[in-house]
Amino acid sequence: MASSFCRIAVLLGVGFLVTAYGGSNWAIAGYGLAFFLARLVAVLWARISKAPITATQEGA
Repeated sequence: MASSFCRIAVLLGVGFLVTAYGGSNWAIAGYGLAFFLARLVAVLWARISKAPITATQEGA
């Protein structure tokens, strides 16, 4: 739990610094797009790596 909190805090801090010193709305848009793409890849990777195990239905 502490490890994930540290990673989240560092990434949010870096994102804040990039957008604060970027001086442009493109920095904010790029950071948001990068976050969305990284989240999408992580979710898809998690779904693929965990193949669903279907149980047989009893009484059917």
